[in-house]
Amino acid sequence: MTKQDENILGSLKGALDEGADRLKETAKDVKGKAKEASASAGKKVRAAGKTAKAVAAKTRKKAETPEEGAEAAKAPAKRGRKPAKGGVSKNLKSKVVFQFYGQNVDADEVLKKATKAAQKACPDQQIKSLEIYVNGHEGAAYYVVNGEGKSEYRIDL
Repeated sequence: MTKQDENILGSLKGALDEGADRLKETAKDVKGKAKEASASAGKKVRAAGKTAKAVAAKTRKKAETPEEGAEAAKAPAKRGRKPAKGGVSKNLKSKVVFQFYGQNVDADEVLKKATKAAQKACPDQQIKSLEIYVNGHEGAAYYVVNGEGKSEYRIDL
């Protein structure tokens, strides 16, 4: 590998590490907000349960008199829980898109292209690891197969 290739890979690794750090921070923020929302929803559900028990007790007391009991029996009963608001869905769908120079690049598409290119470039090897480095300035992504990078391991975005 040439010194220029090493410099490119070094800068790509730095950019990818920085992006990964930002992604980890965002994930921590989302996780924290989800925990807060879950705790808040749990408190609201418990409070609603206490209120429902109190209303049920009052309704039973009113039902003891025949006139009020008949009116209480006519009222429809409310059952079930309201879904919690906020938080993160268990079926969360996420997407990572890189934007540079007026171009949108989907991370999943880069991964697919790099995987196909790596399979073509190394047909006799079993690919155990695949690292991808996106270089916005060059409009390209470079990949490293099983820890080995070459200047030919490039994908135009």
